[in-house]
Amino acid sequence: MSTDLRKQVSEGQFNEFYVAIETLIKFNIECTRDGNDELIIRYHFGNGNYKECRPRSADKWKTVNRSKEKNPPFGYHQLPPKGKLVVITGGEKDVLAFDMFGIPAISMQSETVNIPLSLITELRQRFDKILICYDIDETGVKFSKKWEKYYGLPRIELPDDLDGKDIYDFKASGRTKEELHQLIKLAIKTQQENKTSFTGKEIMESKASFDFIIKDILPKSNLVGLIGGSDTGKSLLLLQFSISYILNKSFLDGPVKGGKKVLFFSFEDDSNSIKKRLSKLVANFPEGEKEMVFSKIFFELDPDRIEQKIENFMELNPDTGIIIIDPLTEILAGTDMNNPASVREQMQLLKKVSMKYDLAVIFINHVTKSSEDSKALSKANSIGSQAIESKSRVMFEMKKHTKSYPAFIELGIVKGNDIDAKFKSPEFTLFLKQDPETLWFSKAELVSPVNKSTTIDWMKVFGDNQLMRTNEILQKASTEYSMTWKQVEKLISSDLGQYRVEKGLYANPKFSRQ
Repeated sequence: MSTDLRKQVSEGQFNEFYVAIETLIKFNIECTRDGNDELIIRYHFGNGNYKECRPRSADKWKTVNRSKEKNPPFGYHQLPPKGKLVVITGGEKDVLAFDMFGIPAISMQSETVNIPLSLITELRQRFDKILICYDIDETGVKFSKKWEKYYGLPRIELPDDLDGKDIYDFKASGRTKEELHQLIKLAIKTQQENKTSFTGKEIMESKASFDFIIKDILPKSNLVGLIGGSDTGKSLLLLQFSISYILNKSFLDGPVKGGKKVLFFSFEDDSNSIKKRLSKLVANFPEGEKEMVFSKIFFELDPDRIEQKIENFMELNPDTGIIIIDPLTEILAGTDMNNPASVREQMQLLKKVSMKYDLAVIFINHVTKSSEDSKALSKANSIGSQAIESKSRVMFEMKKHTKSYPAFIELGIVKGNDIDAKFKSPEFTLFLKQDPETLWFSKAELVSPVNKSTTIDWMKVFGDNQLMRTNEILQKASTEYSMTWKQVEKLISSDLGQYRVEKGLYANPKFSRQ
């Protein structure tokens, strides 16, 4: 008759194997000696078969099959009917270690063994979460990553400084249940951040936010673009917006929901330029507001290792609501701007940042040279691959109209998923003017062709001129009636067709009627 050594094992009399007596009994573990006084451990599968381990022997493992029935995963029969989580781990001893932490686990008996879909399906019906935890050696990492990707399982990553390679060593080295639960939380959080496929139930139960920074226009967490030609004031507009956001002040007469910090990646301006602009923008502010702006806006001038810089910054400043990239081309340096695959990868990185930290990432991009001379706002004006536009939830364009007097800047939404058409160009644009002293943009006039009269008194436009060129008409009418050239062109076509003398030349309706 063999000697039962489970009590001695649980008391730590064998350095190579220590497991609590309750766990040994629960999993029906045999602990005995052979004729050479060598410790033998038998892991039973519940079908008459077992796996035998001799920790000090060169030939360490042996499987004894007394039944033709296929062996279930070790620990399967000890799982509760339902629960919050279950872990698939590497070996039998790891199942026992998890049990000592109060966490149900099973082992496929080897990290290289296939995990069948039928098992995953069953476990998902019984447990809220299935995690995977293999050894931190090369094989363990390779196969845990495989199943992480294949089944979307959160992967518990044991600490690099662990004296050992598995969860049993984690337990044996004195690590606590609280430490393990932190690793589990991190694994679930990381998996959720990287997840790309969801069930309808997961979507409905997610913490996805419908919040806006600017109601119905600018979402609280997503990827947003601002495009425009040279010297349109894109950087300055976003600096002004950052100040408004920090102070919860209105922006271009619209309410802003903010109050958090802003990380501003400024790659085309040096610290002196930023200081000069910032000083002018807040010159008339109370001291308390100045101090709040200066303490809540952070600038980074170097585009290298941007992902790592964001991660480091967010670890220290989790109360950040906006990250600005100015301009996008700097983080795409070395990438073919017209290659969709290369650009999509970089844009996906920014989108993941937005989702991971629940904030808005706003980037600035330039427009093509030809579109700078065009009068129309369009998402197609952006330079680079179409992937830039497609990955953006919202895209604005700024366009300077210098041929009008006074000159003005037009701002409109050229792309807006889920934004009502009445807020988007061409139905809705803003005319902006800038104070040269304070540098602040303000709304010159709201243009909405839907609810604004679009008639023009042509005799007033022509005055005493018998003939006028198209450009002269456009310039005078757009200034007089605060319309875009595109709007005036449409009215010229509909109203002045009968007064056309030749291409680009029109007669004054007043004289033509006499």
